[in-house]
Amino acid sequence: MENLIERVTIKFPRVLETNEVKEMLNKLHEKGYSFRMTQSGFFNSGSGDSEDYISKIVGQIYRQEPFGRSNIEFYSEIGDEYPNFSGARFFTTPGYDWEDISEQERSLIEDLKKDVTDYLAKL
Repeated sequence: MENLIERVTIKFPRVLETNEVKEMLNKLHEKGYSFRMTQSGFFNSGSGDSEDYISKIVGQIYRQEPFGRSNIEFYSEIGDEYPNFSGARFFTTPGYDWEDISEQERSLIEDLKKDVTDYLAKL
């Protein structure tokens, strides 16, 4: 049986660049999901080179039908080169079990995991 962290984590089959994550979110929007995300990062400048890095994407996902809402972050594993993302993780309350999460949020998590997996399998 999966523990809570495994149930609320989506591991990508390969690391995705920032633009690939954004493309995926746009495609998921077509399936009824809405995302309100923020990004943070840094940029390097000097000696004629300038590079932007998005090191974190975090925010809220929701949908109207069936209703559901949750907070999610896209993360990088240690060793991943920026700006690559290894997966996504939903936020949970410390001490909660899977059954303590509302049925609406559990449904959203499970559906998004399936839709992300299906989307990435087509790439």
